[in-house]
Amino acid sequence: METKAETSSSTFMIEKNKQSLLTLISIAFSNIKSRINRYIIIIIGISLVTILVLIIRGYSLILVIVENFQINESILIYNSFVTVICLGLVSISVISTFFLAITERMEEIGLYRTSGARSLDVFLIFEMETLGIGLIGVILGYIIGLILLLVDLIRRWGVDVTVGFFERHQIVIMSFLVTNLAMLIPFILCIVFIASIIPITIASRMKVINTLELRI
Repeated sequence: METKAETSSSTFMIEKNKQSLLTLISIAFSNIKSRINRYIIIIIGISLVTILVLIIRGYSLILVIVENFQINESILIYNSFVTVICLGLVSISVISTFFLAITERMEEIGLYRTSGARSLDVFLIFEMETLGIGLIGVILGYIIGLILLLVDLIRRWGVDVTVGFFERHQIVIMSFLVTNLAMLIPFILCIVFIASIIPITIASRMKVINTLELRI
């Protein structure tokens, strides 16, 4: 029976002289699908960071609207500190996960290389896996964060008051939703990309003989 690595490798053989970005994306997302259970810790970590940032910014907006609260420098510093700590933990998780993935996926890397894949192709496949995982984590965290905000507001104010609040401030709230999504996706993906560069670069530059030696 053909393995996932052999399936991905055969794609390279078919596309040997015309490897397109679309082919690499297809392989990367196929790998995510087959290994989603191994990436669950990273996805949870990214989701938690997204939820935290969204809730902090959401309540800051509510305080400004409802109580004309002025967000001072100390609150901004505290929020930034908490966010940086969480992003640091996510970065460590990404780095450690992909260092482990290198040793576990020696056969797959070897098959990519023997089937005509360049170092750049291997780098792009692994990097797109990382960015795909990051995107899943951000979207999942964003949805959960919004639900938690809404549930908490209903718990505090009741359904009628919450609905009235949203109706009165539709433009501000829509602007908040759009700008935060537009900010969080590239921001988190940038952190994930930077954190994964070292282990993925190591994997992409491995020679076939090295993958065979590490498997023995």
